[in-house]
Amino acid sequence: MRTTIGTGRNAYNTVFTPGDIDLDGVTDPIGRDATDALRLYAGTGNAAAPYTSRVKIGTGGWNTYRVMF
Repeated sequence: MRTTIGTGRNAYNTVFTPGDIDLDGVTDPIGRDATDALRLYAGTGNAAAPYTSRVKIGTGGWNTYRVMF
């Protein structure tokens, strides 16, 4: 199943799904935008609304984190 996690063409230059970031048993994708901001979309497990609103979790791209998975 596909779900929109951004608006407009090229909202994110990379989307990564490292797994369950918040340890609730549901996969949580992360998107990186053109300013290198990382945005987390926490999975809900609900097919009607599969993700929560995005939350900024970093500003330095992937270099914000030493280990992602």
